[in-house]
Amino acid sequence: MEQRSAFDRAWDVLEIHPGVVWTARLSAIAAGLLTAALLCVMALFVDLLITQGRVPSFAELSGPNRQRFLTVATEFNGERRNQGLAAIGISPEGAKPLEAPVDQLPAIGRELVWRAHVWDILDTRVNPEAAETYAAAVKELDPAVAQSVSGLGLLSLIVRTDGQFVQPVLGWFARWNGW
Repeated sequence: MEQRSAFDRAWDVLEIHPGVVWTARLSAIAAGLLTAALLCVMALFVDLLITQGRVPSFAELSGPNRQRFLTVATEFNGERRNQGLAAIGISPEGAKPLEAPVDQLPAIGRELVWRAHVWDILDTRVNPEAAETYAAAVKELDPAVAQSVSGLGLLSLIVRTDGQFVQPVLGWFARWNGW
């Protein structure tokens, strides 16, 4: 007599009922997709616990993020820079000295251009409502002090992942949720 495993015997029973087999397969696929989605949500939650939704100031940027900003800042000029500076509360007269290249600006100037750049990131990659939420929080801060902006949740992750492959997905997710 042939010794068959319990698994083989179970498949023999299931082969009699093809609807049950397809239901089991579809359920396994759904369980896998839901598990992956829950892992993504957990990763967002862990990021929120660690960073507390803070958008860093220019002084707090990590080396790669700072270098990326300095590289991209050469293209962030003209009308778009002026729009960003106006959005964060800098008058047109106050924006005139900030037209110089970022590496030639004093620390306070770099901070203000960084804040305008963050506004631009959120405006273009998420939506104007997210950018206005950030701008409202920045207007409450002293421009002479490099402070991070707290309480922005997913928006802080979008700013910190600028230029990385996950940012479009995060931007879509943030657009999907209201600010």
